[in-house]
Amino acid sequence: MALIIKRAETREEIEAAQRLAQEVYVEELNFVDMNDFKRATEPYEDCSLSFVAIMNGKVVGTMKLVSHYGTGKLPMEEAFELPDFLTHQRERALEVSRAAIRKDIRGDKISHAILLGMLKAIYIYAKENHFVYLAACMYPQIFKTLAEKLNWNFQWIGAGNADLFKQFLIPVILEIRDENVNFEIKK
Repeated sequence: MALIIKRAETREEIEAAQRLAQEVYVEELNFVDMNDFKRATEPYEDCSLSFVAIMNGKVVGTMKLVSHYGTGKLPMEEAFELPDFLTHQRERALEVSRAAIRKDIRGDKISHAILLGMLKAIYIYAKENHFVYLAACMYPQIFKTLAEKLNWNFQWIGAGNADLFKQFLIPVILEIRDENVNFEIKK
Protein backbone atom coordinates (compact mmCIF):
# COMPACT_ATOMS: atom_id res chain seq x y z
CA MET A 1 0.00 0.00 0.00
CA ALA A 2 2.12 2.87 -1.32
CA LEU A 3 1.31 6.41 -0.24
CA ILE A 4 2.16 9.16 -2.72
CA ILE A 5 1.91 12.80 -1.70
CA LYS A 6 2.33 15.39 -4.40
CA ARG A 7 0.98 18.46 -6.06
CA ALA A 8 -2.07 17.60 -8.15
CA GLU A 9 -0.96 17.77 -11.76
CA THR A 10 -3.75 16.37 -13.87
CA ARG A 11 -7.34 17.52 -14.28
CA GLU A 12 -8.43 14.16 -12.81
CA GLU A 13 -6.32 14.67 -9.67
CA ILE A 14 -7.61 18.23 -9.21
CA GLU A 15 -11.22 17.13 -9.67
CA ALA A 16 -10.74 14.20 -7.26
CA ALA A 17 -9.34 16.63 -4.66
CA GLN A 18 -12.32 18.96 -5.15
CA ARG A 19 -14.76 16.04 -4.83
CA LEU A 20 -13.09 14.82 -1.64
CA ALA A 21 -13.25 18.27 -0.03
CA GLN A 22 -16.89 18.56 -1.07
CA GLU A 23 -17.72 15.11 0.33
CA VAL A 24 -16.10 15.91 3.68
CA TYR A 25 -17.33 19.48 4.22
CA VAL A 26 -20.77 19.32 2.57
CA GLU A 27 -22.00 15.75 2.65
CA GLU A 28 -20.28 14.16 5.63
CA LEU A 29 -19.76 16.95 8.15
CA ASN A 30 -22.61 19.17 6.90
CA PHE A 31 -20.58 22.30 7.71
CA VAL A 32 -21.95 24.15 4.70
CA ASP A 33 -24.43 23.48 1.92
CA MET A 34 -23.32 22.93 -1.66
CA ASN A 35 -24.17 26.46 -2.84
CA ASP A 36 -22.20 28.06 0.01
CA PHE A 37 -19.30 25.69 -0.57
CA LYS A 38 -19.12 26.60 -4.26
CA ARG A 39 -19.61 30.30 -3.59
CA ALA A 40 -16.79 30.28 -1.02
CA THR A 41 -14.34 28.28 -3.12
CA GLU A 42 -14.88 29.14 -6.79
CA PRO A 43 -13.32 32.65 -6.72
CA TYR A 44 -10.03 31.07 -5.62
CA GLU A 45 -9.80 28.13 -8.04
CA ASP A 46 -7.59 29.99 -10.52
CA CYS A 47 -5.13 31.12 -7.83
CA SER A 48 -4.77 27.87 -5.92
CA LEU A 49 -2.82 24.64 -6.02
CA SER A 50 -4.11 21.31 -4.78
CA PHE A 51 -1.93 18.79 -3.04
CA VAL A 52 -3.09 15.20 -2.88
CA ALA A 53 -2.37 11.98 -1.05
CA ILE A 54 -2.87 8.98 -3.30
CA MET A 55 -3.18 5.37 -2.16
CA ASN A 56 -3.89 2.49 -4.51
CA GLY A 57 -4.52 4.97 -7.32
CA LYS A 58 -7.19 6.94 -5.41
CA VAL A 59 -7.05 10.39 -3.84
CA VAL A 60 -7.51 9.84 -0.09
CA GLY A 61 -6.38 13.25 1.16
CA THR A 62 -6.12 16.80 -0.07
CA MET A 63 -5.02 20.29 0.93
CA LYS A 64 -5.11 23.46 -1.06
CA LEU A 65 -2.72 26.42 -1.15
CA VAL A 66 -4.45 29.67 -2.08
CA SER A 67 -2.95 33.05 -2.94
CA HIS A 68 -4.60 36.46 -2.95
CA TYR A 69 -4.20 36.91 -6.70
CA GLY A 70 -7.74 35.98 -7.70
CA THR A 71 -9.61 38.40 -5.46
CA GLY A 72 -7.00 40.65 -3.86
CA LYS A 73 -7.54 38.92 -0.50
CA LEU A 74 -6.88 35.61 1.13
CA PRO A 75 -10.05 33.52 1.65
CA MET A 76 -9.79 33.81 5.44
CA GLU A 77 -10.31 37.56 5.11
CA GLU A 78 -14.00 36.84 4.49
CA ALA A 79 -14.29 36.07 8.21
CA PHE A 80 -11.22 37.55 9.92
CA GLU A 81 -9.31 40.79 9.84
CA LEU A 82 -5.64 40.18 9.15
CA PRO A 83 -2.94 42.08 11.04
CA ASP A 84 -1.36 45.01 9.21
CA PHE A 85 1.99 43.28 8.72
CA LEU A 86 0.22 40.56 6.71
CA THR A 87 -2.11 42.77 4.68
CA HIS A 88 0.95 44.69 3.47
CA GLN A 89 2.66 41.44 2.43
CA ARG A 90 -0.14 39.38 0.88
CA GLU A 91 2.07 38.54 -2.09
CA ARG A 92 4.39 36.73 0.35
CA ALA A 93 1.62 34.69 1.97
CA LEU A 94 -0.35 31.58 1.08
CA GLU A 95 -3.41 30.23 2.82
CA VAL A 96 -3.69 26.52 3.56
CA SER A 97 -7.29 25.57 2.89
CA ARG A 98 -9.73 22.69 2.39
CA ALA A 99 -7.78 19.99 4.19
CA ALA A 100 -9.65 16.71 3.92
CA ILE A 101 -8.91 13.04 4.50
CA ARG A 102 -11.30 10.34 3.37
CA LYS A 103 -13.52 9.14 6.23
CA ASP A 104 -12.46 5.49 6.14
CA ILE A 105 -8.79 6.51 6.49
CA ARG A 106 -9.22 9.13 9.24
CA GLY A 107 -8.13 8.10 12.72
CA ASP A 108 -5.83 5.40 11.37
CA LYS A 109 -2.04 5.82 11.66
CA ILE A 110 -1.97 6.45 7.93
CA SER A 111 -4.04 9.62 8.42
CA HIS A 112 -1.17 11.12 10.45
CA ALA A 113 1.26 10.27 7.66
CA ILE A 114 -1.11 11.87 5.15
CA LEU A 115 -1.54 15.04 7.21
CA LEU A 116 2.17 15.42 7.89
CA GLY A 117 3.12 14.54 4.32
CA MET A 118 0.77 17.11 2.81
CA LEU A 119 1.87 19.79 5.28
CA LYS A 120 5.50 19.04 4.47
CA ALA A 121 4.85 19.20 0.71
CA ILE A 122 3.04 22.52 1.12
CA TYR A 123 5.78 23.91 3.35
CA ILE A 124 8.51 22.89 0.89
CA TYR A 125 6.59 24.37 -2.05
CA ALA A 126 6.08 27.67 -0.20
CA LYS A 127 9.72 27.87 0.88
CA GLU A 128 11.08 27.00 -2.57
CA ASN A 129 8.86 29.67 -4.14
CA HIS A 130 9.98 32.37 -1.69
CA PHE A 131 6.77 32.75 0.29
CA VAL A 132 7.27 33.92 3.86
CA TYR A 133 3.96 33.08 5.55
CA LEU A 134 1.46 30.24 5.65
CA ALA A 135 -1.92 31.26 7.02
CA ALA A 136 -4.79 28.98 8.00
CA CYS A 137 -8.06 28.77 9.86
CA MET A 138 -7.82 25.62 11.93
CA TYR A 139 -10.13 23.55 14.00
CA PRO A 140 -8.92 23.62 17.63
CA GLN A 141 -7.95 19.92 17.69
CA ILE A 142 -5.76 20.24 14.58
CA PHE A 143 -4.20 23.42 15.98
CA LYS A 144 -3.48 21.63 19.27
CA THR A 145 -1.88 18.68 17.47
CA LEU A 146 0.37 20.85 15.32
CA ALA A 147 1.33 23.19 18.15
CA GLU A 148 1.92 20.51 20.79
CA LYS A 149 2.95 17.35 18.98
CA LEU A 150 5.03 19.06 16.29
CA ASN A 151 5.97 22.13 18.32
CA TRP A 152 5.02 24.49 15.48
CA ASN A 153 5.49 28.15 16.33
CA PHE A 154 2.20 29.72 15.21
CA GLN A 155 1.17 33.31 15.68
CA TRP A 156 -2.48 33.78 16.56
CA ILE A 157 -3.84 36.45 14.19
CA GLY A 158 -7.39 37.03 15.32
CA ALA A 159 -10.38 35.90 17.27
CA GLY A 160 -12.12 32.68 16.30
CA ASN A 161 -15.41 32.77 14.44
CA ALA A 162 -18.24 30.39 15.30
CA ASP A 163 -20.20 31.22 12.14
CA LEU A 164 -17.66 30.18 9.51
CA PHE A 165 -18.58 26.62 8.44
CA LYS A 166 -20.72 26.49 11.63
CA GLN A 167 -17.54 25.73 13.58
CA PHE A 168 -15.11 27.55 15.83
CA LEU A 169 -11.89 28.14 13.92
CA ILE A 170 -8.56 29.54 15.02
CA PRO A 171 -6.88 31.88 12.50
CA VAL A 172 -3.10 31.52 12.63
CA ILE A 173 0.01 32.31 10.64
CA LEU A 174 3.29 30.47 10.48
CA GLU A 175 6.42 32.22 9.36
CA ILE A 176 8.37 29.96 7.04
CA ARG A 177 11.63 29.42 8.88
CA ASP A 178 13.23 26.05 9.56
CA GLU A 179 13.30 26.66 13.30
CA ASN A 180 9.50 27.13 13.28
CA VAL A 181 8.65 23.76 11.81
CA ASN A 182 9.30 20.16 12.76
CA PHE A 183 7.78 17.20 10.94
CA GLU A 184 8.57 14.60 13.59
CA ILE A 185 5.80 13.90 16.11
CA LYS A 186 6.81 14.24 19.75
CA LYS A 187 5.58 11.37 21.90
